[in-house]
Amino acid sequence: MDRCVIISAGKIEDYNAIKKLINGDDVIVCADAGYIHAKNMGLKVDCVIGDFDSSKQPETENKIVLPVEKDVTDTFYCVNEYIKKGYKNFLMLGCLGGRFDHSYSNVLLLKNILKNGCNAVLQDENNKIYLIEENEKVIKYSGFKNISFFAFDDEIKKLNISDAKYNLSDYNLKSDDSLCISNSFEEEKDIVIKKQSGIMLVIESK
Repeated sequence: MDRCVIISAGKIEDYNAIKKLINGDDVIVCADAGYIHAKNMGLKVDCVIGDFDSSKQPETENKIVLPVEKDVTDTFYCVNEYIKKGYKNFLMLGCLGGRFDHSYSNVLLLKNILKNGCNAVLQDENNKIYLIEENEKVIKYSGFKNISFFAFDDEIKKLNISDAKYNLSDYNLKSDDSLCISNSFEEEKDIVIKKQSGIMLVIESK
């Protein structure tokens, strides 16, 4: 099944750069005022979902209007709706910048997506954020020079990082430990991650 792109109402500074991340066969779903971003990029939107408390309802039949008072964010609802439809891969745009509580909520949403057996990437012009659950993973260079690793909730046990600027062997990375911040790709080579257990938060940045 095709990838689902969620466009939320967070900050987007460079529409040309963001539009290049979207493939022609992606299903595009907008969370509330995210449809304004989609319109500015000239994208064909499959569905708009939101409570529209801070934006005007779009003139489209393909929309789901949510109550203003609810237990989840519009972005969360979009993701959950399309997980139910069978989508396994998500690209989340317009989910960073602006209100930090919304940005942080979207980072936490990565865990919910992972628990449902799916994968997601939060991305903007300067950052690419995702989780790694696998105990062995090759991270391919994708244009972001810097890369940081964090224990997302529990401790990362026996973490090994190789082929990066700063390598690491059998290190137990705790959730309050920032040792693995500001590493980088060496000569655009792939980085190899091995660990015994734990979910890792990865942030690639320019």
